[in-house]
Amino acid sequence: MKNDIFEEKNIYPHEEKIENHFKEFYNSVYVAFLPFFRIENHLSRNNNYKKSEKITFEQAKKELDILKNMQEPNAEIFSYSNQDYPITSEIYNNGKIVSWKNIVKEIDLKDVTELNKALRTSIGALKEIFRKPELSEKLNIYTEKNNIWHPTEGNFDIFLKLVFIKFLKCLTRMKY
Repeated sequence: MKNDIFEEKNIYPHEEKIENHFKEFYNSVYVAFLPFFRIENHLSRNNNYKKSEKITFEQAKKELDILKNMQEPNAEIFSYSNQDYPITSEIYNNGKIVSWKNIVKEIDLKDVTELNKALRTSIGALKEIFRKPELSEKLNIYTEKNNIWHPTEGNFDIFLKLVFIKFLKCLTRMKY
């Protein structure tokens, strides 16, 4: 039997396909992509279509008191400070989903894995050795040109919540 990925806190599959990583523990695995979206007449004034943006250490110190006495780290710092990012009610009432498949096709990526790397690079979520700045740049150029907002990392946005609700409704109608 495979090592216990939960006990080892190795939940994210780095080197293998998701279904292989979890096959000892689950019969089925589903992947939910946080959606990109577009809102007519809601544009970013600074061409940043992400909720987070890279900030300096000095800016971070102003946001968080705990950093005041800390030595400057050798790291990029990102903050959820984009004031242009739409609020949930705007997204729900006026947002239109832009699929990952469409973005992969439009910016000529190999697959959603490359799109995921582009996204994670754009928010500083990858160690430098794994970053793909060329993919991130392609993604950012495309989303800026087409006024497409990036999904918010670490949150279940309104579109994903709606998908979960539909899924749960389908499950309640099924007979086991």
